[in-house]
Amino acid sequence: MHSLHRDRVANEQAHGAGFHQAVRIGTLLEHRLVQRLGYGLLASMLIMPLVGCEEQFDSTTAGIFTPADGPFPREGLCNIDDPMFDNVRHTIHPDQNIGPDTLKGKPIPEPDTINDYIASRPAAIALGKALFWDMQVGADGIQACGSCHFRAGADPRSRNQLAPGGLADTTGSIDIRGPNTQLTPDDFPLYAVADRFDRTSEVVRDVDDVVSSQGEIFTEFTGNRPGASRDRGRVIPDPVHNVNGVNTRRVEQRNTPTVINAVFNHRNFWDGRADNIFNGVNPFGARDPDARVMRRTYGGGAELIQIRLNNASLASQAVGPPESNFEMSFDGRTFRNIGRRLVRARPLRKQRVHPYDSVLAGMIHRSGKGLRGRYGQMIRAAFKHKWWQSNQIAVIADDGSVSLAPKRRGHRADNEFSMMEYNFSLFFGLSVQLYEATLVSDDAKIDRHFDSLAAGGNGVLNAQEERGMQLFKAAGCSDCHSGAEFTGASVRTQLTGFENPDAVPFPDGSRFQPPEQIERMVIGSCEVAVYDQGFYNLGVRPFEEDPGIAATDPFGNPLSIAKLKTMDPASIPSPELLGIRYPELGEIGVVPFVEVGERVAV
Repeated sequence: MHSLHRDRVANEQAHGAGFHQAVRIGTLLEHRLVQRLGYGLLASMLIMPLVGCEEQFDSTTAGIFTPADGPFPREGLCNIDDPMFDNVRHTIHPDQNIGPDTLKGKPIPEPDTINDYIASRPAAIALGKALFWDMQVGADGIQACGSCHFRAGADPRSRNQLAPGGLADTTGSIDIRGPNTQLTPDDFPLYAVADRFDRTSEVVRDVDDVVSSQGEIFTEFTGNRPGASRDRGRVIPDPVHNVNGVNTRRVEQRNTPTVINAVFNHRNFWDGRADNIFNGVNPFGARDPDARVMRRTYGGGAELIQIRLNNASLASQAVGPPESNFEMSFDGRTFRNIGRRLVRARPLRKQRVHPYDSVLAGMIHRSGKGLRGRYGQMIRAAFKHKWWQSNQIAVIADDGSVSLAPKRRGHRADNEFSMMEYNFSLFFGLSVQLYEATLVSDDAKIDRHFDSLAAGGNGVLNAQEERGMQLFKAAGCSDCHSGAEFTGASVRTQLTGFENPDAVPFPDGSRFQPPEQIERMVIGSCEVAVYDQGFYNLGVRPFEEDPGIAATDPFGNPLSIAKLKTMDPASIPSPELLGIRYPELGEIGVVPFVEVGERVAV
C-alpha cells in the first residue's frame, strides 16, 4: 500500500516519504521479510565492542567490590559472599534466564478468552492490518500507525525528529537544531565523556534533546462527519514545535519501538504502561476502574460491563496513539469520535493496496485504491454480534458519565454513539493485536543456527559470529536480553516460565525456571532491591528527565509492580491491582515473598 499526496505543511514530505515507499510491500513479501528481519542484525550487533555493558573495578580492590563468579557481579559487581550480605543472601536466587534460542515453534501469546470476541480470525487480521496502515485513522487523514512503524516495525526517520529533553519539558527549547530540521552525524553522540572507556571521565557533551518520532500538528478537535477521511480541527499555537510561528509536527519524548516480535512482550511501551490486561478502552487494564464496553443483552438491549483480557498488551498499546495529541490525534478526540467517522469509511481509500498482498488482495476496490465495503462491514465479519449489534445507543454526559438509551431514527447528537462506534476501541485493539501477532521473525540466521544444532548439525554462524554469541553470554548481556525473544520482559519469562537445561537445580531438583515478574538483585550500590523483570535503569538520561516505569499511571497507581508490591496497600488508588497475581520466586519457597517496605530499584 502507498499513497501520493500533496503536502500542506513543509515537513510532511519528510514525514511520509519512507512510510509510503515501505508499505508497498504486500503481506506475501512482508511475511518473508519479517521472518528474517527481527534478528538479522544480531551478528553485527554481537561483534560490536561491549563498552559500558558493565562497570569495571580493579580486581585487587578488597571488600564488596571484588569480582566473583556467577551472575551477581554482572548486576552490581558486588561480592555476594562478603559478610555484609550474610543477612540478605537467602533472599536472592541466581538469575537463571535461558540463553539465545530459536523463535520457531515458540507459542504466540494471546488472550484465553479471545474466542468470546472474535467470530473470524482471518477477518480480524484483515481488519487489523487495514487499521494499522490506514492514514484515515490519523485525525489529519495522513498519520497512520505505520507512519512510525514502517521499517523493521520501527522509525528510522531523521528529519523533524527532535523533542526537548524530559517528559515534563513541553515548553523548553530544542537544543541541537530546532524543529523541522535534518539530523546529521555531527549531532551525535548526544552525551559523551572524554574517555569512552571510563564513564567517570570528564563530560564533554551533554544534550538533553530526545531523538524520537513525529506525529500530529497541535490541533484542537472540533468534530467530524461519518465516513469522512479526516477530522475537523483548529490549529493551536505550539510553543515548541513551530518555525516562525507556523506549527510543525509534534515529536514524542520517546522513539517508536518495533512491532516485530512485540507480541512476546508481557507489557508494551518503554515504561510498560500498555498493560498485559486489556480493558477494551485504553492502555491501562485494571488500573482504570471506570473503563466499560457495551455488550448485547437478551432481546437486543445492552449493558455496560468491565472486561479483562490477559496476554493482550499489544491491544492495550494499540489504543494509545490514536488518542494522543502528539501521535495521531487532535486534542480532545476520543475513540468514540474515531469510531463515528470510520465505521462508515471505506478502508484505505487514499492508498493503493498491492495486488499480491496475502491478507488484503482479495478485497481490493476496483479503483485499485483501498478496499471494498466499509469498516462497519469488516467489524461485522470479524467480531461476534453481541459486541456490535444492539437496539440501544450510548449517551455521554458533560461530566463523562455514560447512560444507555433506545436507538431512534434520524440524526444522532454529537454525544450519542451506536454500539459499534462506542466499542470501536475494542475492535481496534484486538484486531491490531491479531495482525501484529503475525509479524514474528522466526527464520533469521540466529533461528536457523539453533534449528541446525537441534537437528544435530553444526549451526550456521561463522567463526566471528560464534565468538560474538559466546561473548554475548559471557559478558552478561543475555542475563537481561534472555531467551529467543532477547528480552526479560517477555510473557515466557514473566508469566509462564521455561525449561532451562543449564540452570542450577532448584531444591526439588527441577531445572524449570518459574516465571518472575518481580525479583531481587544486588544493584550497583551493592544494596539488595526488588525490581521489575525486563525493565532496567540504565541511566541513559537522568531519572528526573524520564522516570520510566517508576512513574505513575493517570489514576495514581505505580507503573512498577515492584513498587506496587512494596507500598502500603491502602495507598493504591485501584484496589483491583492488589488481587492480580504477579509471579515471583516466593511462590515456590525458594526465597521469601516480596514484602511491603522493601527497597526497590525502578
